[in-house]
Amino acid sequence: MASVRPRCPRLVLTGLAAVAMAFAASARAGGPEDGERGLTALQSGDYEMAVKLFTRALEDRRMIRVDRALAHLSRGKALLALHETARAEADFREAIALKPNDADAIAALADAQKPAASVSTAVAPPDASEQHGPAGDPWGLLASMAGRYYWYEAPGDDPNAAWLHLEWTPDGQAMTESLQSRKNRLLVGRFQIEPRSRKIIGAVVVKRQALYQTLDVGESAMTQYGFEQAAPVKSVSRLQADGSIDVNDAVYRAGAWQAYRHFRLVEVSRDDLVARGLLSAK
Repeated sequence: MASVRPRCPRLVLTGLAAVAMAFAASARAGGPEDGERGLTALQSGDYEMAVKLFTRALEDRRMIRVDRALAHLSRGKALLALHETARAEADFREAIALKPNDADAIAALADAQKPAASVSTAVAPPDASEQHGPAGDPWGLLASMAGRYYWYEAPGDDPNAAWLHLEWTPDGQAMTESLQSRKNRLLVGRFQIEPRSRKIIGAVVVKRQALYQTLDVGESAMTQYGFEQAAPVKSVSRLQADGSIDVNDAVYRAGAWQAYRHFRLVEVSRDDLVARGLLSAK
């Protein structure tokens, strides 16, 4: 979960651990466009297409160093999902060479080097216990938050300036979220299960920019991973005894995770929001 100040939002609950391919505007159109399309294919589970698109993006020699690192990392993830471990490792190593101390690339390389029996859920078949929906894994804490409203309380801000709402889509196969202030909607997002890995992935739109993430979700806590302004970030959310959710954000710099934001989500009833004139009674 990322911190968003209602007056000048950046990322929130689903958005802090944002992973986005922010290809530089200075690069030729083919590189950025293929990279963005590759990321879309990766997120949707079309790994073969993702490999093709990232390969084509990398052929654009005008792409800057950080963008090339992101393209290698993302292609490596697609290759790993296709069981092409050696090629995936080569991409992860190239990403690290281009961007040393990249926590995501280092973790991906370590995952690729695990024995086949323990390589993660990226290639694990679906299990009956993981069937998604309001009562099952791997939704965990997110499932308990669905249908609820929360005040977004950041230190130094009006605790009733913005509220967060999550709900299941009509078919029960995904979850949407929105962060709303008194004046306008600050963020919209969506969670769903990536079909091959059975992991939860998310996408949010903030200020017309799409941000992507991966999530590890438990019953009372979850961690979101991604990139914010080309730096690895994570957000750890924990359910408290009073029902609130405590969120701590960190960025990976100089070889270590450094805390930099904290906020709380405090449940509020829909009736209370209606009574304050913040929601329609319908």
